[in-house]
Amino acid sequence: NISKYSAQYNSIIQNEADSLAYAVKSNFKRWPILGTKVWDYSPEGYKTRTTYQDEVDYMIDWLDTRIQWLDSALAELNSAH
Repeated sequence: NISKYSAQYNSIIQNEADSLAYAVKSNFKRWPILGTKVWDYSPEGYKTRTTYQDEVDYMIDWLDTRIQWLDSALAELNSAH
């Protein structure tokens, strides 16, 4: 059950994101792409993610959802055996 560690990995992700503050500022000054479609497939809600922190929060939420799904799928596989 990986989900029980969400607070720890979310904290690690946020700490790493915070450590990039200077680089993030320079990056998005040079390439102002926040809130815009960058790829042919841009994840839903990209227009509302207009800050770097919005993107970090999106990634954390996506990862939490994915890990919950993995936990569920693995539990289902284990119960089938």
